[in-house]
Amino acid sequence: MKQYIKLITDILNDGGKIIDCENFLSDFVMHESVEQEDLFECELYFDRKLPEDYKYFLNIYNGGKLFNYNDLGGFRFFSAKELICENEIQKNSFGNDWDNNIILFSDFICGDAEYLGFRPKEDEKYDIIDLTLYEPPSEWRVIDNSFDNFVEKLIKEKGKVYWL
Repeated sequence: MKQYIKLITDILNDGGKIIDCENFLSDFVMHESVEQEDLFECELYFDRKLPEDYKYFLNIYNGGKLFNYNDLGGFRFFSAKELICENEIQKNSFGNDWDNNIILFSDFICGDAEYLGFRPKEDEKYDIIDLTLYEPPSEWRVIDNSFDNFVEKLIKEKGKVYWL
């Protein structure tokens, strides 16, 4: 089992409550595993560029909320259906300025158009990007190159936006 899955599962088994980096009692609320039909549709939509480790995550937890504090803070990880919907919305609203290589996979709960996305590269590698939609893509920052490492760090840092 991947380490971050064990960390999430342990938190869920303890009632889904955790003290976050600001000493607030926060929730972890995760969805059941993805329907394979939804994952297949998602794969087609993204031209099979969805990272393997994120597909693994979807097969265990089809999205959910980490460090959710009364829907005022935390992270929402998209389900397979939400991946398509959120990416389509932002692609349409951004127009020609949209970076077609980005796959949004999470947003900040109550954030100001703040998202996390994958930027696929060659050889099935990718970067994880921290992006704000009111900034041009040239301003978006690489924060990691592994979903596994990213989520594990996020949990160990108790939801702190450690990359800033």
